[in-house]
Amino acid sequence: MADTSVTCPKCRRIFSAQAWHAGAQVACPNCGTKMGPSVKLGSGPLPTPDPHPPEVVEALKSRDSSLGRFVLVNIIGNGAMGKVWRGWDTLLRRWVAVKVMTFKTVSMEDLARFRREAKVAAQMEHPNIAPVYDLGESEGRHYIVMKLIEGMTLDRAFFQPGAPADPRDVVAAVRDAARGVGFAHARNAIHRDLKPTNIMLDTGKIVYVMDFGLAKSMHSVGITVAGARLILGTPGYMAPEAATGMVETVDIRSDVFSLGATLYALLTGRLIFSGTAPMDILQHSLKDAIPRVRALRPDLPAPLDEVLARATSRDKAARQHCAARHPGADDA
Repeated sequence: MADTSVTCPKCRRIFSAQAWHAGAQVACPNCGTKMGPSVKLGSGPLPTPDPHPPEVVEALKSRDSSLGRFVLVNIIGNGAMGKVWRGWDTLLRRWVAVKVMTFKTVSMEDLARFRREAKVAAQMEHPNIAPVYDLGESEGRHYIVMKLIEGMTLDRAFFQPGAPADPRDVVAAVRDAARGVGFAHARNAIHRDLKPTNIMLDTGKIVYVMDFGLAKSMHSVGITVAGARLILGTPGYMAPEAATGMVETVDIRSDVFSLGATLYALLTGRLIFSGTAPMDILQHSLKDAIPRVRALRPDLPAPLDEVLARATSRDKAARQHCAARHPGADDA
């Protein structure tokens, strides 16, 4: 007997109901609402089977696939706070990206940070920032629903062994990301984890800044943990001041550094600081000289080299003060 996916008219939970084909009455496993061809008229809403995509019907065979009105189909990535799923919105009937917290024990601090990510991103209505649709909790699982970006992260788009990407394409992508980051800065938000895997290029060549999981307000107080320093970000892309763990020193110019480090990595195929392990990279970022990009790519134009050198300066005061102007569109 074929599976039929049915949407509960009360709680919007969807589930597989083979009994529907036999004309039998079924009950929602979530709220208990009874429905089906045998329900008398006037006794409540009478739903009909929903023609969900085949992969959604298949996913429904797993009890853990339903998350409120959303169905989790397959994992497409990992963020700072949880796994990201390709999901189906049963109410609006569209594909979405759903980030679900993966911590077995959720602390109040973790939950506050997770919710802050959604609220920060939801305020950013910009063509280069992935929009947030919803924030919720279902059966103890906290989630954020975002636009599903069909495409690739910048590392996958431009890291092609033996086939260096056209620097004009790379600069254009990072330039568009910088516009989105600059928009966030204008609204008092610092991303704090900019890197190639947090920036996507969709099939229409539109760039989206993703994952505001470590974002903070410029007006917030620095975080300390039992008097210790807290390092937030990704080694190899975080600014030297962020690598010290002194979060109160992180500002707009720290994001500018991360954009520069992202551009450097995409153009050269290597991190701006070398190392065999994250802590090793952090140590190098605190003491090593910052290399010029033309030392590895002498074919790149001098103006681009200058822009990158300024963006990745160890001295914050020397960096660009506006992410939206970094790097220039005419520098490659």
